[in-house]
Amino acid sequence: MGFEQELELIERDPALRLARARAKAARQIAGLLTGMRKDAGLTQAEVAARIGVTQARISQVESGLIDHAPSVDFAFVYAAACDRTIELSAVPLEDGFAFAAQEKIPAPAKAAAAQKSAS
Repeated sequence: MGFEQELELIERDPALRLARARAKAARQIAGLLTGMRKDAGLTQAEVAARIGVTQARISQVESGLIDHAPSVDFAFVYAAACDRTIELSAVPLEDGFAFAAQEKIPAPAKAAAAQKSAS
């Protein structure tokens, strides 16, 4: 099976599409938090001290890896440590991402399990 065929299979799998969207969101959140820290003129160590976590945890959050994506609460606390707040909005799903009417949207734990079993 060629790369294009594998990519097509991934695009048809709702669990994998959702996993890809979650990974993209983790990178976007990391970029947002990193940007607000730098705009505030703070180091990772300074933000960590304000929040009460280690600098290593701040580095993990800013890495953009889904395994280290912060909770919504942590993101808001992080923003406050940078004298900022976060405003949320909802936007339409990207083209080709929408789930068919008969598809169930997989829960994150199921999506991760499906992704592992596909490897």
